[in-house]
Order: sequence, then C-alpha cells, then structure tokens
Amino acid sequence: NYRIPGTDKILEKGAEVFIPVFALQRDEKYYKNPNKFDPDRFNEENSATQTQTNRPYYSFGDGPRNCIGVRLGKLQVKVGLIMMMQQFRYELANEQERTRQMEFEPRSFLLSPRGGIKLRIFKR
Repeated sequence: NYRIPGTDKILEKGAEVFIPVFALQRDEKYYKNPNKFDPDRFNEENSATQTQTNRPYYSFGDGPRNCIGVRLGKLQVKVGLIMMMQQFRYELANEQERTRQMEFEPRSFLLSPRGGIKLRIFKR
C-alpha cells in the first residue's frame, strides 16, 4: 500500500492508476500558455533543463496529434484477426463456460470478462 504524500489517500497494492495525460500537458504549473500551439517550447534551448517530471509530455496520445502509426497498427491487428479466423476454429473451453452468465471485471479500465475467456483452438 502507498499513501499519497500530503493527503489521506491510500493506494492499495495492485490497484490500477490512470494518469490524466491531457490534463498534465495543459497544466499551467508545467507550461506557460498551455493551450497555445508553440513548437518552440520543445526546441533544444528550451528543453535543456526539462525532464518528464518538470515538463510532462506524452506525444503518442489520442486526438488530432496522436501517433501517426496508429491507423497502420489498427489495420495490422484487423488483418491478423482475419487471418487467424480463416486458419483456426475457436470454441469455449468447457460446457460450464457456455452456459454461465458473463461477469465483468469491476476493476478493469476497459470492459473485460472476469477471469478471462478460455478457448480451445483447432486448425481448420
């Protein structure tokens, strides 16, 4: 467990922590005029003494300036899934899995089944 300094908040061991990247990159504590487009704030002269701690910047986030490779990555995943579906047949691992009501993991950021989904995979 970890107590956040200066607060009475305790993070339990194993808890997931999500960092609000959008808010960090637009915080006046770190950037003067944070909502203004200013490429010079990242030039060599202005970056000499800056680190991720005193000037957080995460360039591969979401939105209009996200990673230029994200579309290619999504396309590759789709093609990979199609190829896997063409070459293999998938079944739930046991009868109990087929009949039980799906339960979702409450501590997951994304919607995911509790305990995962166990599959048997057969070559077509």
